[in-house]
Amino acid sequence: MTNATLTLPTRTPDTPGDLSQDRLQDRLCDLLTELVGAHESLLIASGDHRDALRTADTEAMAAAAARVGLICDCIARLDGQRRELTGALAPDHPDATLSFLASQLPEPERNAALELATKLRELIVRVRTEQRRLRAAADAMLSHVRGIVQQVQQGLNHAGTYGRAGRVDAGATVVTGLDMTS
Repeated sequence: MTNATLTLPTRTPDTPGDLSQDRLQDRLCDLLTELVGAHESLLIASGDHRDALRTADTEAMAAAAARVGLICDCIARLDGQRRELTGALAPDHPDATLSFLASQLPEPERNAALELATKLRELIVRVRTEQRRLRAAADAMLSHVRGIVQQVQQGLNHAGTYGRAGRVDAGATVVTGLDMTS
């Protein structure tokens, strides 16, 4: 498991309405860089979360989940800035993508911004894949724990009664001893 440090943007962004066109274009490049960094951090944190889940390390799971939550909050803030910037740069195209906005920049900023937009798109795909893997790992662990609970219930249910789901339920309380020393 890696312990990568989380670097989130700390500066307060300028309000798009207060900026010149040149500064808006600079802000687009800055925003793309911040989004790429945040998604790279999310990819690492998601991998750490999956590793913690695989090893059933509850403390690491909690820490990784908290990190993922912080990064997702950061990405949500950046997405709000993206919407504001899109409105300022392309008021006639409120649904314009970052790639579209980058393609409208003058050279040499255009190439750098397009590369960042492409990298961001690739990172988003990788993050989605990692999140699906994390979900599958969590589902597998949950199924495993449910199976263990059902086996314990079967072992402790002397009456052998079945519930509505067709599984042995806890049923009536029966005093049972379980020797855990062997």
